[in-house]
Amino acid sequence: MKRRRSGFTLIELLTVIVIIGLLATIALVRFWGIKERSYRVSIKNDLKTAALQQERYFESNMSYAGDVTGLPDFNTSAGVTVTVTWSGTAGWAATFVGPAPAGIAGPATTAGIITCDE
Repeated sequence: MKRRRSGFTLIELLTVIVIIGLLATIALVRFWGIKERSYRVSIKNDLKTAALQQERYFESNMSYAGDVTGLPDFNTSAGVTVTVTWSGTAGWAATFVGPAPAGIAGPATTAGIITCDE
């Protein structure tokens, strides 16, 4: 008389574990991409806000602010740091760094154009 076995074989269990591992890897890769894009969007929004605040400051003082973080309506996003590298009556330049790996951005090439290299 044969005994009936209940349960899964080792091969079946290993197959399920491999499939779950592959699905988890795909999900993590997609999540990391979404998270990095959200950091870039945060930096771009902070760049636009800084430009607006610098123009408001210029209207009152006829010079650009040396530190945008001290302006009344400027708050950076979480994890984003802003450093003004140059300011004066002719314009301003700043470095925006976020928690995502940052690319190397070149200097501005056209006056009045706000850009952000990705």
